[in-house]
This record gives sequence, C-alpha cells and structure tokens, in this order.
Amino acid sequence: MRIAIAELNLPFSRAEGIIFAVAENTGIEIESDVDRAAEAMVVSLSAGSGAISQDHFEIIVDYLSDKLRVPKPIARNRAKELVESKNVVPARSGILQTTLWYRRIGQ
Repeated sequence: MRIAIAELNLPFSRAEGIIFAVAENTGIEIESDVDRAAEAMVVSLSAGSGAISQDHFEIIVDYLSDKLRVPKPIARNRAKELVESKNVVPARSGILQTTLWYRRIGQ
C-alpha cells in the first residue's frame, strides 16, 4: 500500500479500495476479516458462561493458523489476544480444574 501511495500518488482510501477489490476478486482474505471472524467465534463459543474451553480455543487456533498461514504458537498468541480483548476467561479443565493450559500460552 505504501508503494501505491508514494509512487503512484494515490490517496490512502483509494489504495485501500483497490487492495480490497483485488482481494475480493481473487478470493484472498484480508487479515482484518480473519480477525473479525475469529472474534465472532470467541464470542459465540463462550456464550452463556463467558468462558472458553480448551477445545474451543484450539478450534480458533486452527482457524487462525490456517487462514493467516502462521505456525500454531503464533496463532495461539493471537487467539489469546482476541479472547482477552473480548473479556472472555479461560474455562478450567483437567483433574485439578486449573487454567494452566491458558496461562502457558506465550511463555
């Protein structure tokens, strides 16, 4: 986009419009669209309890990893950011009913 703005002397809104049009026509998903879909998944999968289970969290991680073409650890960090931005808490799991699975992300 910087090249379009600097070298072609296009205004930001025009350059952005061109990028979105090309992405739509070629079937490429824009990162912001992927994030919005993942945010919707966080809200939907935590509905009622306000907590997201480890299994549901991994569904979001798989989605982000696939769509953004990033390794799982990076997708986990992004998913954790999305969960926290939506004020959703991790559900307790395991024999001891802890959130250790969630706290270990990003360490």
